[in-house]
Amino acid sequence: MAGLSIAGLGVAAGGWILALAASSSAPAAPQIFTKSQVKAGQQVFLAHCAVCHGYQLQGKIGPALKGPAFADVWLTGKQNADSLFYVISTQMPFNAPGSLKTSQYLEALSYILSQNGLVPGKTAMTVALLKKTTLPKAP
Repeated sequence: MAGLSIAGLGVAAGGWILALAASSSAPAAPQIFTKSQVKAGQQVFLAHCAVCHGYQLQGKIGPALKGPAFADVWLTGKQNADSLFYVISTQMPFNAPGSLKTSQYLEALSYILSQNGLVPGKTAMTVALLKKTTLPKAP
């Protein structure tokens, strides 16, 4: 009976070691926006983006901003966050490009990234932060 307990403990410890190794091998995704930016960004998105990109970011007239199609372009671990911000802030909304405030573009981007699995943190998204941030590989 003691042999079974020790074997069970060995399996549990081995699983814990494997889980620890797996979690420490992948770099943590940057936390480049706050919960309040996500909340505000949802409102910006609904007001200015959803009509073309879909209320679930699934794409309609405009491309999907969530899921594999978005991840294949932007969440490769190689794209700079500033590149995505540039596209959004200079080309959107389609009927009035560049017409939103910088803060609204940052909030909308926060919402889009949160919908793709990135998690908010304590650091607010800024243009300066985006210039030095690489978007992670899709979670």
